Parts: sequence; structure tokens; C-alpha cells
Amino acid sequence: MAFRVGDKMFMAIIAMTRYWGIGDNMDAQSIQSVSAVLYFFFGLCAYSAAALVPSLAMERPLLFRERADGCYRAVTYYFAKFVEEAVLCVFTSFIFSLCVFFSMSLQGSFIIFWSIYFLTTMVGIVLALGFAAVAPTMEAANLWLPTYVTSNMFFGGLFILFDKIPDGWQWYSWISFLRYSWGSFMINQFKDESTGASNVFVDDEGRQVTIL
Repeated sequence: MAFRVGDKMFMAIIAMTRYWGIGDNMDAQSIQSVSAVLYFFFGLCAYSAAALVPSLAMERPLLFRERADGCYRAVTYYFAKFVEEAVLCVFTSFIFSLCVFFSMSLQGSFIIFWSIYFLTTMVGIVLALGFAAVAPTMEAANLWLPTYVTSNMFFGGLFILFDKIPDGWQWYSWISFLRYSWGSFMINQFKDESTGASNVFVDDEGRQVTIL
């Protein structure tokens, strides 16, 4: 459990010390910085789940033997791993959310923030377990997982606006889990808040628009 909590606490300390009290600032630079770090939090959810790949890969020979002996089915094993990680994730996601939400003076609901972070972390865990299950080797799983996550980050909404994505790539933005995670975070942070009402950008027609 130590190494699962350790990376979360390390990143929480960086966020706390680097972005202290920035969440309720009204200037455009702070608003943009908050939206970017919220996006980074979700990337962390998926990349940190790569720590699960070696454990599943190393247990594969044992799984094959016990399946052959009729002890349980593969879906039973997968579900047991999912529940085990979900229970642990409740605590690690709560600790991380508690540290960053209040130290950064983030807006909106803490419960919603925590819930979204927890669910996104579970998506990362499911991806890690899935890639570890289908990949022929641990090395292949460790390559495929970050590659897939990075491809999702390109279409999550931060690096390019959704309406600027070429038509041939629009479909991929709809299956990027980061689109929904970050969008939920952004709505929780800025909707019905003074920071969300600030006009910080100018659109193609010269009109001022908010961060949302």
C-alpha cells in the first residue's frame, strides 16, 4: 500500500506548494493554470495505474494453474482484483483530493471533486488490468498503456478545443475518458462561480468568452 499512497502524496505536495490558493484568483493566468492542473490530475490517474501491470503479469502463471484446477473463472479473478483496488482507491483518492482541493482553494463541491477523481482513477485501474490481461508480455503492457492514455490526452479538450478537432478525428474525442473527467472537473470548478464568469479569452469573432 505504501507505494500506492506514496506517488499520490508526492504529487499532492507538489500541487499544494506550487498552486497554493490559486483556485479563487480572478486573473486570466490563474484561471488558465487551474484548468491545466486539473487536466494533469487526470493524466496522473491513468499513468499511476501502470503500477498494477507487473503484479497481474507476475500472477498470470498462478492464474492459469488455478483456472485449470477449476478453482475459479477468469472473470472471478478480474472482479476480485477490481474490488481490491477499488477499496484501496477510496482512501488514496480521498487523501489526494483532501490535500489539493482545500490547499488550492478550488471552487465547487469537494464531494463531486473527490467522486470524479475516484472514478477516473478506477478507469485507469481498469485500463491497466485490461492491458496487462491481453498483452503477451509485461513490457508490451507497459508500452501500450501509456501510449493509449497519451492518445486520450490529445483529445481531452485542453490541447485543442473540441470544435477545432479535424472532422476525421472527432469520433476519437467522444471515446476519450479524459474528455468527461476534465469536463466534469471544469464545470464543478467554474460553473456558477465568479472565476467562471470572468471573460478571459477572445473568440474568432472578437467576443470575450469565459473559460468554460
